[in-house]
Amino acid sequence: MVWVQQLRVRDLRNIREAKLELGPGLNVFVGRNGQGKTLLLEAVGLVARGRSFRTDDATSVIRRGAGFLVASAATHDELSSELEVQLEPGRRAFRVNGREVQHTSTAGLIHDVARLVSFASQVMTLLPGDLLFTGTPGSTAPLQRGDLVEVEIDGIGVLRNPVR
Repeated sequence: MVWVQQLRVRDLRNIREAKLELGPGLNVFVGRNGQGKTLLLEAVGLVARGRSFRTDDATSVIRRGAGFLVASAATHDELSSELEVQLEPGRRAFRVNGREVQHTSTAGLIHDVARLVSFASQVMTLLPGDLLFTGTPGSTAPLQRGDLVEVEIDGIGVLRNPVR
């Protein structure tokens, strides 16, 4: 079982900096509305998926006056890892154990997303739930023994594979 042992956030919405130790099992957060409980969930989502579950607009999640945000989590399992995402307008960087494994921007695509969808819809009928795959914008680092690769599709689940 994998669990988040420590969560760290810098410049996420109204949080300048926060560090939180979590235990295995159920962790309960209690507080009035607007005190940051949902921001902690948003930080976990940023680390796991590289984006907010609230919006795709990176500038709206970065604290006003800051150029970027960083969310990281130390996981506890047989292959304890440090996962981190740095998000800034037009760029996302992903790190595993301090090593950048990917930095992406849709600006790096040969064709923008609207053009890709337009082209695909001209040659096939697109239905709700259809997926369009492209190559990765940016570069990827090679995987190493002990890395955990995760691919998540909303509403379906997460596929996890350790690199051996």
